[in-house]
Amino acid sequence: MGFRKNRWELNSPLFVERAGFCRILTNLHLSKKRFFYIQYKLMNTLLDSIGNTPLVEIKKLNPNPNVKILAKLEGFNPAGSMKDRVALALIEDAEKTGLLTKDKTIIEITNGNTGVGIAMVAAVKGYKAIIVAPETVNEDRCRVITSFGAKIILVKPEMWRQGAIDMVNKMVANDPSLVVLNQFANKENCLANYRATGKEIISQVNGPIDYFISCIGTGATISGIARQLKDHDPQARVVGIQPRIWGSGSSIETNVDLPVAAATIPCVDRANVLVDSIVEVGEKEAAEMARRITLEEGIFAGISSGAAMIVAQHYAQKIGKGTIVTIFPDRGETYLATEIFKS
Repeated sequence: MGFRKNRWELNSPLFVERAGFCRILTNLHLSKKRFFYIQYKLMNTLLDSIGNTPLVEIKKLNPNPNVKILAKLEGFNPAGSMKDRVALALIEDAEKTGLLTKDKTIIEITNGNTGVGIAMVAAVKGYKAIIVAPETVNEDRCRVITSFGAKIILVKPEMWRQGAIDMVNKMVANDPSLVVLNQFANKENCLANYRATGKEIISQVNGPIDYFISCIGTGATISGIARQLKDHDPQARVVGIQPRIWGSGSSIETNVDLPVAAATIPCVDRANVLVDSIVEVGEKEAAEMARRITLEEGIFAGISSGAAMIVAQHYAQKIGKGTIVTIFPDRGETYLATEIFKS
């Protein structure tokens, strides 16, 4: 389809080049409305599609019309979560340092989306992978991991996490072909979000960000993005979310002691975890909100997205006006075996 010059005005091209492909984003203006024309060139591998995920405004679940709530949909990554970014960064760092070669097998301790991301990246790059997880790990997630060809070793819940770490360290000591990526002590975990995710958000919002809200997890996402946002605008406020007592409902608690809570974030870059406040959300209400996100916004989101949405609503009512950015870390597919979507 051709565009007539007297009808379309083309301006502000943004070129993003990476590993043999180029995304060209150009603003098109028609009748005072903004449209986006995106051209995708051939990608060298599936890994080139990691990142540059959409930022979408939440409409129906926003309680305050004077506040914009924008959700970064990390489920658009190829294996379905933001941990694809981390998996790629960890594996490519191990390759660059010479730690990981084709004759080696990746082994990693994780009960979350990092295992799925590692299994996917390993499949594309031709590595064998072993994921060590607790027996309580999500059944759907296990199926996805094994579908990519990775093996899973399940450990007793009482062994998680230190017992699993000790077991893997012993395995590596006895088998030099095993390589641990060590997401909890690897700065690439944080830097992946500082270098990419944070910059994407700044570019997509193209304006002031009053609050950034994210679940904490390993601390890598929130620390990396927060540092990038505060480098850009020191006035941006960062709110971290931790589970209260999973399995029970709860209201948001804002009196968590920040220094103590931040010290427990298992990220090696914790000195740069620029979190202004930490709130707690219960699993029951987070699951209910995940269902509402799916039904009312059409975004098939997981439980962490539900927690993020609850806190975003809370701050939208609190600040009066402004812009809130939050992360929806994954899609709902790996929660189908849980109680979240059974009703």
